[in-house]
Amino acid sequence: MLNSRFRASIAGLAFVTAGIAPESYSQTEDTLTIYGLINKELRYVAQSEDAGKESSVAVTDVDGFESRIGVKGSQDGDFKISYVAEVGVNSGRDASSDYRIRPRIFKVDLDTKGYGVITIGQDWMPSALFYIKMDGLAATVAQNYNLDTSYVVGGLGYGSLQGLGYNFRAFRDQIRYASPTWNGLTYKLSYDTNGPHDYDGVQRNVEHFLQYTRDTLNVGLLYADCESCDADMKLPSIGLAANIKTAGGLAAGFNYGLQTIGHGTDENGDMEEIIVTRIFASFSYQKDENTYSLTYGNATLGDQDYIVALDETISANYKEASQQQIGLGYKNMITAKTALKLTIAQMSISADEPIVSDKKENVAQVVALGVQTGF
Repeated sequence: MLNSRFRASIAGLAFVTAGIAPESYSQTEDTLTIYGLINKELRYVAQSEDAGKESSVAVTDVDGFESRIGVKGSQDGDFKISYVAEVGVNSGRDASSDYRIRPRIFKVDLDTKGYGVITIGQDWMPSALFYIKMDGLAATVAQNYNLDTSYVVGGLGYGSLQGLGYNFRAFRDQIRYASPTWNGLTYKLSYDTNGPHDYDGVQRNVEHFLQYTRDTLNVGLLYADCESCDADMKLPSIGLAANIKTAGGLAAGFNYGLQTIGHGTDENGDMEEIIVTRIFASFSYQKDENTYSLTYGNATLGDQDYIVALDETISANYKEASQQQIGLGYKNMITAKTALKLTIAQMSISADEPIVSDKKENVAQVVALGVQTGF
């Protein structure tokens, strides 16, 4: 917690920047907290020699869940205002400085105290945290968001399936509304233009997420649409996910989803959607400071033959291509805010046709020792 003089200086600077005199604003409570998290793994990766890939050992961040530092606070009056400013430091990406330090969350929440919460700024999308919480190996190399997996077994000229057992878009500038909870139901609606300030609205994304929570059951229903990604066709995502937790320390998460990730033309020149089917399952058991997890994720392209992929991310040859992963994890909370983690996973990617030259698949085994601590 910062001292009162420092907080007052920051608050005064904010008012000057906004062009608002401090005397014109009244509040009953103002809090400001600096927080952070360090998330590192020592990884051993053994890859298939047939795929022409090399094995490696390295210390790295977990992509998407990298080490970070931020500030958060709230102001409480007739409305409650909450804000977060957070940056991530990712040594696990390549040498490009664009990805080493990046803004993660810069948002303001306006709680109307009875009519819902309005969010504006860069944040997780409505469905993102739901999926993360049901993944027993989230924030490890084997998380099913597929960032690290695609780096390990990808790189064979194969277009990204944009997720593994589940998919979401994260850290986008958006405006979002979350309704009050009624009989366990909460509805969230977000709108964004994929991050950049595109005044022509080249890509307009809308996500609807309906969540039902009752006792140990948590169910989410997703419908997301890109309204203008293509002149002729839209790119919807649909998904049904469930997360169950019991008093005995058992937890299970499931997801089934369909997503159109591009367009192509068939042999007759007719437009076709390139569809990915996603399946995910997670099982965890927690006893005292120990948590054991098993997860499985799969993403598979449809069986259509595509002559041309308009967005050039999916080759015409990759009929029924698939990417899958099975992971085992152990986590021990050595303090209230520090965990040691062991993750073992097998990752694979394959296609009916060669991905590069005569290579149709790549299989990798990963062992990671991780430490995660927060403050």
